[in-house]
Amino acid sequence: MTASPPRPSAPPAWTPSRALGAALVASVLLAAIEWAAGADATAVRVATSLAVYLVAAAGAWAAAWAYRRGDHLRRAWALFGLDYLALACGRLFLSHDLLGLPAGPLAGWLLAAATVLSNAFGVWGMVLFASTWRRTGLPLPSSGRRLATVVVPLAVASLLAVGPDLLEMGARAARGDVVALSYALGDACDVAVFLLVVPVFLTARALAGGTLAWPFGLISASCLAWLLLDGGTALTGLAGSPSGVAAASLALLRNLGCLLLAAAAVAQRLAIRLRPR
Repeated sequence: MTASPPRPSAPPAWTPSRALGAALVASVLLAAIEWAAGADATAVRVATSLAVYLVAAAGAWAAAWAYRRGDHLRRAWALFGLDYLALACGRLFLSHDLLGLPAGPLAGWLLAAATVLSNAFGVWGMVLFASTWRRTGLPLPSSGRRLATVVVPLAVASLLAVGPDLLEMGARAARGDVVALSYALGDACDVAVFLLVVPVFLTARALAGGTLAWPFGLISASCLAWLLLDGGTALTGLAGSPSGVAAASLALLRNLGCLLLAAAAVAQRLAIRLRPR
């Protein structure tokens, strides 16, 4: 009697490319739903934004729990989960009437607290991700001079994106607006995140062809979507209330920022499952 040959293992239901495709399709569909709902559909906008925030948080925690306790990437993913959970809470506090909260100091303080926590968790998590190349001894494929050619333009771009809003929020904060102060701190944290994404992106380049390139690359793409969202929000703020198309474009960038992070989490779990034991 001869042994039957082993059956080939079935391909995984999810792959990084499929996760990316799902993130792109879902981002467009949800933005189209908001656009079709019109300018007065507050409940629809809140529901879609909460959905993408919570999907990103759930994905980040799923990626975190794929690592062993004490691993720095487990902490990084867990912090990203807290970041997006705080964003979801902030979105609810922003629409305080849906929660039955009075329009007063309480709603403002809750929104400010959620904003500060979200940015603190996000920056801390990105610091841990950005330190991966140093912790693993992986050489980055750039000299100091070439690295500067990436960092300097990105710093200028991030300052241009958040600069107008930072100045406006700073002026309002100087007059005692607590929410504006939290937004100003958030703008400063955004600049820090956009600079920290440089080593994350370079790590993805150094891992090109490896399974870990996907999560690092998708995290970089998520940060780029948030950078574009900050710039678009600043421009619409200068021009007044955004049109329907502009509002849908901003919603699309928000969805991409969240769902690309969720796709990165899927890619991270796949990379851990497929790495050699």
